[in-house]
Amino acid sequence: MALKEKYKLNKVRVVSTRFDRTKEAIKSQIGELAANYLKEQFSKVNSIGIGWGSSSSYFVNEVDYMRVDNPKKIVPLVGGLSLLNDRIHSNYLASSLATKLDSEYSIFYAPVIAESEEEASNLCESRMVRSALEAAQNVDIAFIGVGGAVSQSTWKKFNYIKDSEIEELENAGAVGDVVSDFFDENGNTVTTSFSKRLIGISIEDLQNIKDVVLMADGIEKANNTKLMLEKKVVNTLIVDDVIARNILSK
Repeated sequence: MALKEKYKLNKVRVVSTRFDRTKEAIKSQIGELAANYLKEQFSKVNSIGIGWGSSSSYFVNEVDYMRVDNPKKIVPLVGGLSLLNDRIHSNYLASSLATKLDSEYSIFYAPVIAESEEEASNLCESRMVRSALEAAQNVDIAFIGVGGAVSQSTWKKFNYIKDSEIEELENAGAVGDVVSDFFDENGNTVTTSFSKRLIGISIEDLQNIKDVVLMADGIEKANNTKLMLEKKVVNTLIVDDVIARNILSK
């Protein structure tokens, strides 16, 4: 209740980490609570945005199969083609979620990381990618995760980013990432040669979405979760008790 009032949120759900629960069990319960929240909001929305990463993947895994009278549009929030480990990527998750919700989905026909700044610019000027970005910017509800330190991020875990690119981001002040944006200690977008190659919606775009559901676990994500709350990116928060206590203690 304290987090809900402090940040004027729609809803807050906190998962216990007591009794030495495994990381997977905690992530699964966060995903389950997010899935339950979607079920509550389902009749009120027409389009659902999905980010990428482990939190979004656990969320999709926990969504129940449904038969619906009014199919929704499931929309990926970032590019997702041409990368390995596609089960955590936006296009795959959008397709999986649409299957479960008896709904339609769109495909973001672009990589999340272009080969060059020029390619990223050209792609973003193309009609197909402009249309994908516009659809992502205008979803009724979005489900996303947030990254911790750049050197410990999913980008690094799956070797999507080189050590030199991590160093460049950290030198520019990057402390974490959300969708396809890296941000600094004030929650502002950080721009480097690597970040200019990323294709997807931004922090500013998230701020304009009516209901952004942020899912996070682990002390390493506490500060960045707080930054996103302070930037008014988040409308609904589903986290573990470690993050909740950490945010309230500051």
